[in-house]
Amino acid sequence: MFPLSDRIREAVSRLSALSDDDLEEPGIEVEAMIHAVLGEDPDDEFEELVRHALTSTPVMSLEQIARGIINLHRWREGQI
Repeated sequence: MFPLSDRIREAVSRLSALSDDDLEEPGIEVEAMIHAVLGEDPDDEFEELVRHALTSTPVMSLEQIARGIINLHRWREGQI
């Protein structure tokens, strides 16, 4: 595993706080995950891309989720 960058460390911290805040219901909404990681609300297409990526892997750590969202965002920005 690669060392955690400050961006990923902060994203993991925000995801962790989000999951701690929502103890009554399991899971975190995809839109909330993206906002926690990127600091912005996603458009529908990006939210769907993230949703698909999350459902293709049954178990992911918060670090893997943060890295995945950041990498998918970078990839998508490179496509525009």
